[in-house]
Amino acid sequence: MEESKSLKKVKLAVAENRIVRLTATDSFFSIYIYLAKEGGRHKDHILGENFCDCKYFVFHSIYSATPLECYHLRALKTTLSGEKIITINTSFKNITEIITDIYAYGKSLKLRKLITT
Repeated sequence: MEESKSLKKVKLAVAENRIVRLTATDSFFSIYIYLAKEGGRHKDHILGENFCDCKYFVFHSIYSATPLECYHLRALKTTLSGEKIITINTSFKNITEIITDIYAYGKSLKLRKLITT
């Protein structure tokens, strides 16, 4: 991915608050989600501080001799470095259902409902 295009995507993702932190109220589990835009073919992505589940990350970070970060992970790191982050405290069961939705359908309606309430 061209660097300037990637940087624009990172800035846009941060400005649109696309990074959401899910924290389990009944355990110490916490994970980040990159929210895709509504509609379209893009999917939500599950993030940790050093990984993303997108294909770009897998092929350019894990299987590459010269690792590169995807823009989802760069947006997370930018957000964590001082920008505002949406944090949702919910049960571990809800988090596992959200992760299952993302893997099964590409997006989680349950997560979007939690954000709006």
